[in-house]
Amino acid sequence: MTRLLGLWLTVLLIPVAALPSPKAHQNAIWVNVFTAPAPGHFIDLDTLDREESMRHLRAALEYRQNFFGGHTTEVVQERELADVRLEVLRRDRDRRNPEAVAVHVRMATADFSTEIVGRDDHEDWKAAADDAANQVRRWAVMNREKLLAQRRARGKKPD
Repeated sequence: MTRLLGLWLTVLLIPVAALPSPKAHQNAIWVNVFTAPAPGHFIDLDTLDREESMRHLRAALEYRQNFFGGHTTEVVQERELADVRLEVLRRDRDRRNPEAVAVHVRMATADFSTEIVGRDDHEDWKAAADDAANQVRRWAVMNREKLLAQRRARGKKPD
Protein backbone atom coordinates (compact mmCIF):
# COMPACT_ATOMS: atom_id res chain seq x y z
CA MET A 1 0.00 0.00 0.00
CA THR A 2 2.83 2.41 0.86
CA ARG A 3 4.54 1.70 -2.47
CA LEU A 4 1.32 2.36 -4.34
CA LEU A 5 0.81 5.65 -2.50
CA GLY A 6 4.43 6.64 -3.20
CA LEU A 7 4.01 5.79 -6.88
CA TRP A 8 0.86 7.91 -7.15
CA LEU A 9 2.53 10.85 -5.40
CA THR A 10 5.49 10.57 -7.75
CA VAL A 11 3.22 10.50 -10.80
CA LEU A 12 1.23 13.48 -9.53
CA LEU A 13 4.20 15.61 -8.43
CA ILE A 14 6.53 15.12 -11.43
CA PRO A 15 4.43 17.32 -13.76
CA VAL A 16 4.27 20.05 -11.08
CA ALA A 17 8.06 19.97 -10.64
CA ALA A 18 8.53 20.17 -14.42
CA LEU A 19 6.56 23.41 -14.77
CA PRO A 20 8.72 26.42 -15.59
CA SER A 21 9.36 29.01 -12.93
CA PRO A 22 7.01 32.00 -13.16
CA LYS A 23 10.08 34.26 -12.98
CA ALA A 24 12.67 34.16 -15.73
CA HIS A 25 16.23 33.67 -14.50
CA GLN A 26 18.02 37.00 -14.49
CA ASN A 27 21.33 35.70 -15.81
CA ALA A 28 19.86 33.76 -18.75
CA ILE A 29 19.30 35.28 -22.19
CA TRP A 30 15.52 35.51 -22.63
CA VAL A 31 14.30 34.15 -25.96
CA ASN A 32 10.83 34.34 -27.48
CA VAL A 33 10.08 31.81 -30.23
CA PHE A 34 7.09 32.26 -32.54
CA THR A 35 5.83 31.75 -36.06
CA ALA A 36 3.40 33.85 -38.06
CA PRO A 37 -0.12 32.50 -38.44
CA ALA A 38 -1.33 31.48 -41.87
CA PRO A 39 -3.05 34.20 -43.93
CA GLY A 40 -6.67 34.47 -42.88
CA HIS A 41 -5.81 32.27 -39.88
CA PHE A 42 -6.51 29.15 -41.93
CA ILE A 43 -4.54 26.04 -41.10
CA ASP A 44 -2.33 24.64 -43.85
CA LEU A 45 0.54 22.16 -43.97
CA ASP A 46 3.19 24.91 -44.00
CA THR A 47 1.74 26.40 -40.82
CA LEU A 48 1.66 23.00 -39.12
CA ASP A 49 5.28 22.38 -40.15
CA ARG A 50 6.41 25.76 -38.81
CA GLU A 51 4.52 25.21 -35.55
CA GLU A 52 6.19 21.82 -35.10
CA SER A 53 9.63 23.37 -35.65
CA MET A 54 8.68 26.18 -33.25
CA ARG A 55 7.94 23.59 -30.53
CA HIS A 56 11.23 21.80 -31.27
CA LEU A 57 13.14 25.09 -31.08
CA ARG A 58 11.46 26.09 -27.81
CA ALA A 59 12.29 22.72 -26.24
CA ALA A 60 15.93 22.98 -27.36
CA LEU A 61 16.29 26.49 -25.91
CA GLU A 62 14.59 25.88 -22.56
CA TYR A 63 16.43 26.96 -19.45
CA ARG A 64 19.62 24.93 -18.97
CA GLN A 65 22.80 25.44 -17.06
CA ASN A 66 25.97 25.49 -19.07
CA PHE A 67 29.14 23.61 -18.15
CA PHE A 68 30.42 26.41 -15.88
CA GLY A 69 27.18 26.66 -13.87
CA GLY A 70 25.97 29.77 -15.69
CA HIS A 71 22.78 29.95 -17.70
CA THR A 72 22.56 30.42 -21.43
CA THR A 73 18.98 30.74 -22.68
CA GLU A 74 15.46 30.62 -21.32
CA VAL A 75 12.25 30.75 -23.34
CA VAL A 76 9.85 33.53 -22.30
CA GLN A 77 6.28 33.84 -23.57
CA GLU A 78 6.15 37.65 -23.53
CA ARG A 79 7.70 38.99 -26.71
CA GLU A 80 8.36 42.41 -25.14
CA LEU A 81 10.53 40.82 -22.41
CA ALA A 82 12.71 38.87 -24.84
CA ASP A 83 16.34 39.75 -25.40
CA VAL A 84 16.20 37.74 -28.64
CA ARG A 85 13.15 37.06 -30.81
CA LEU A 86 13.15 34.00 -33.06
CA GLU A 87 10.59 33.64 -35.84
CA VAL A 88 10.36 30.26 -37.57
CA LEU A 89 10.06 31.28 -41.22
CA ARG A 90 9.91 27.98 -43.13
CA ARG A 91 11.17 24.45 -43.53
CA ASP A 92 12.53 22.98 -46.74
CA ARG A 93 14.57 20.21 -48.31
CA ASP A 94 17.89 20.43 -50.12
CA ARG A 95 17.44 19.80 -53.85
CA ARG A 96 20.87 18.14 -54.13
CA ASN A 97 20.32 15.79 -51.17
CA PRO A 98 16.67 14.72 -50.71
CA GLU A 99 17.37 13.50 -47.15
CA ALA A 100 18.77 16.87 -46.01
CA VAL A 101 16.29 19.21 -44.31
CA ALA A 102 16.54 22.80 -43.09
CA VAL A 103 14.67 25.05 -40.65
CA HIS A 104 14.93 28.79 -41.42
CA VAL A 105 14.70 31.16 -38.45
CA ARG A 106 14.91 34.96 -38.25
CA MET A 107 16.82 36.03 -35.14
CA ALA A 108 16.28 39.63 -34.04
CA THR A 109 17.24 41.89 -31.14
CA ALA A 110 16.64 45.58 -30.62
CA ASP A 111 19.29 46.53 -33.19
CA PHE A 112 20.30 43.35 -35.02
CA SER A 113 18.61 40.84 -37.32
CA THR A 114 19.84 37.83 -39.29
CA GLU A 115 18.59 34.53 -40.67
CA ILE A 116 19.80 31.28 -39.17
CA VAL A 117 19.45 27.97 -40.96
CA GLY A 118 19.43 24.78 -38.91
CA ARG A 119 20.27 21.69 -40.97
CA ASP A 120 20.18 17.93 -40.70
CA ASP A 121 21.37 15.42 -43.31
CA HIS A 122 19.10 12.58 -42.17
CA GLU A 123 15.60 13.97 -42.67
CA ASP A 124 15.14 14.78 -38.97
CA TRP A 125 13.27 18.08 -38.46
CA LYS A 126 13.91 18.06 -34.70
CA ALA A 127 17.66 17.71 -35.29
CA ALA A 128 17.52 20.65 -37.73
CA ALA A 129 15.74 22.76 -35.08
CA ASP A 130 18.35 21.64 -32.52
CA ASP A 131 21.08 22.81 -34.91
CA ALA A 132 19.40 26.22 -35.18
CA ALA A 133 19.08 26.37 -31.37
CA ASN A 134 22.79 25.59 -30.97
CA GLN A 135 23.64 28.45 -33.34
CA VAL A 136 21.41 30.82 -31.36
CA ARG A 137 22.92 29.67 -28.07
CA ARG A 138 26.50 30.18 -29.33
CA TRP A 139 25.62 33.65 -30.62
CA ALA A 140 23.90 34.52 -27.31
CA VAL A 141 26.98 33.47 -25.33
CA MET A 142 29.26 35.60 -27.54
CA ASN A 143 26.93 38.62 -27.19
CA ARG A 144 25.72 38.04 -23.63
CA GLU A 145 27.03 41.26 -22.08
CA LYS A 146 25.53 43.45 -24.81
CA LEU A 147 22.17 41.65 -24.58
CA LEU A 148 22.05 42.01 -20.78
CA ALA A 149 23.03 45.70 -21.06
CA GLN A 150 20.17 46.25 -23.54
CA ARG A 151 17.77 44.53 -21.11
CA ARG A 152 18.92 46.77 -18.24
CA ALA A 153 18.47 49.83 -20.47
CA ARG A 154 14.92 48.68 -21.29
CA GLY A 155 14.24 48.14 -17.58
CA LYS A 156 12.41 44.87 -18.30
CA LYS A 157 11.78 42.40 -15.50
CA PRO A 158 9.60 39.29 -15.44
CA ASP A 159 6.35 39.34 -13.47
